[in-house]
Amino acid sequence: MFVGNPAHQHRGYGAAHNGHGNGRVARLFTQAWCLKAGVGSEGLWTISRGLARRKAEYQVALANADEKRMNDFDGRGYLSQRYLGEFCQFFLGTATDQVEFMQELLALEGMLNRIVCYGERRESAKELPGGSALVLREIFLRGEIVRGDVPRIIGASPRTAQKVTGELLAQRLVTSGSPKGPLRLGFPSDAAGHYFPNLYPAGAD
Repeated sequence: MFVGNPAHQHRGYGAAHNGHGNGRVARLFTQAWCLKAGVGSEGLWTISRGLARRKAEYQVALANADEKRMNDFDGRGYLSQRYLGEFCQFFLGTATDQVEFMQELLALEGMLNRIVCYGERRESAKELPGGSALVLREIFLRGEIVRGDVPRIIGASPRTAQKVTGELLAQRLVTSGSPKGPLRLGFPSDAAGHYFPNLYPAGAD
């Protein structure tokens, strides 16, 4: 994933700057390669949180990456290939840790059930029209749906489907980029605690 060492390319910043120069370059470099590899965070996780939790280890790994080659078996450049590898392992390990942390926090494996149950409870309370939970379920599974699919999903007339769609849009439980655009799942604040109970525990301000 790393094709060059940011620290090697910007040695003037070095450990004397506690990674402020090299650290920024390394984070930018890694983010760029994550995007190129198709594993960008998309806002779901952040490397900065992981590095902040392991600040001392990060600074040591970054400083070591500036060390000179130790012997003839330590790469072919001026600086240490071994320490560069250790820095890459540290950085990618920290990223993996943050992905796992957010996966646990979001509890995605049970999210479909929570979304459907939320919609059904709101329907029972007459706060959403019948069929709303089915629409939310379909959008979650497919990522987005065209508006013309709503009648089929809820087994109702186009007129009734329009009312369901309109109410879901009004309550921001679904979103759309245009009046006739596809429907995507929305995450209004009043639903967040139901969708993500670990992230927004009940009773928390």
